Amino acid sequence: MVISTIYYTQNMDFRVRNIANKHLLLSGGNAFELNELGLTIWDLLEDKISSEKIVQEVNSQYDINEEIIKKDVHTYINFLKEINAIEECN
Repeated sequence: MVISTIYYTQNMDFRVRNIANKHLLLSGGNAFELNELGLTIWDLLEDKISSEKIVQEVNSQYDINEEIIKKDVHTYINFLKEINAIEECN
């Protein structure tokens, strides 16, 4: 049995804008505020990337426990999938 890696990329219907010193993820009249880590992850999703690679990149940029990073990335990816801000790709 082969376990394949799932890759994600941004849904091009979503854009990040800096409004009143806040980073907002916008689409179809909806707005979601991004913190610094959320913005970092969103920027990484500009290209096709796996959640494992996102964890590695975040781990190299922030002084945070890797298990916490894994949990936070998993939670954030699930949120982005729920609002259709990201798409699975091959």
